[in-house]
Formats: sequence, structure tokens, C-alpha cells
Amino acid sequence: MEAFTLALPKKEAVLNLHCDNPFLNEGGHGAMIDLMRRQGYNTTDGWSFHRAGLTVNLRPSGLSCKDLAFAYREADFGIFPTAGEGWGLPLLECLASGTPVIAGNWSGQSEFLGDDYPAELTLADSHLVVANDGIWFHGDRGSWHEPRLGELIEKIKWAHTNAVGFKSSENWAKIVEDRRIRFTWGRAAERLMEVLQTLGAIGKEKNHGNPRGAD
Repeated sequence: MEAFTLALPKKEAVLNLHCDNPFLNEGGHGAMIDLMRRQGYNTTDGWSFHRAGLTVNLRPSGLSCKDLAFAYREADFGIFPTAGEGWGLPLLECLASGTPVIAGNWSGQSEFLGDDYPAELTLADSHLVVANDGIWFHGDRGSWHEPRLGELIEKIKWAHTNAVGFKSSENWAKIVEDRRIRFTWGRAAERLMEVLQTLGAIGKEKNHGNPRGAD
């Protein structure tokens, strides 16, 4: 929120926030309203917030797959300054919809962002912080990458100016098609079966052909 507001002062831009938090009362909606007001935004309905030319829309949770796919496709770019992901499915869904994302090439999403992902959209200037959210992580399970606010602001500025043309470029089309082919539910299932079959074969070999050894 802060990066969006600081990056685009007096610009015409819309940010759609999908940030429902199941661990907070009412999904954290009240906390988001307080945050918007502290950032200088005004609202009449509690869902759309305005400040000069900027608009921020809070999107409710529970969108259908069709509605979510439409939201991804219609966006000029996605903003995912995540500190860490086990996989990062929303990022991949956004890419598969043809929309570039601003994200760091670390943790789970590094599997599909890869070395060929555009530097203009890649967050690189992060620093490690102890993983502690007070719910699942309590400072005893490694570290997260915390993106630098200044770099995130610069990436948003670049995307606001260039994303529409970049999104229709041949280079971006190749990146999207590659991800669509390599990262599907079917391909993931095939790869899992390959690994399980390999483990089964190893188990049988160690137990002299006894099928129960694979258990």
C-alpha cells in the first residue's frame, strides 16, 4: 500500500487488493480500512478508497475461478512483494493469465520465475529477517526475504509506464507460454508419479523384489 501510494502521486491508477486474512476478525477488513485512512484515502462504502487520482479497491475473498482469471487478465501488472512462499500459486496464476508480476526471485516462486524473468520486474534488493508472524512462524524456522521499499517503488513506477506495451511484446509472450506448458496440474501430477515410481523401484531393489518393501 505504501509503495503504491508513494510511487504514483497525482497519477491515475487503480490497485485491486486481494488480501483477506483468515486469522483476523472479518478477514482483517477493519484493519485495512484503518490503514487506508492513515494513508490519506477516503471512502463512502468501505470497499473503494480514493486519494487524488489513486483508487484502491478491496476485493472480497471467495471469488470464483472465472472471476479471478478475469481479474488477472484485466490487470496491467501484479504486485507480489512476498517475503516467502512454499510455492506461490497466485503469482503463477497471474503469469499464466498473461499478466507480468513484480516479485522477488526467491523461495517457492523461484521455481517458475527463473533466470530468464525480466530484471525490470524482479525485486533483488532484499534483506533477510527472522521468519516470525506469531501464528505459524515464531522465529525458530529460518528467515524471510524482506523487499526494500525503495526498490518496490521504482518497479511500480516502471510497470505503470511500460507494462501495457511490455505485456503485448513477443518476449513476454514466450515467457508466458513457457510457464503455461511447464507448470500445469497435469505436469505436476506426472512428475509426482515419476518420483513415486522411482522410490517404489528403489524400495523393491533394497528388499529383493518384495513389493511390500515399497511400503
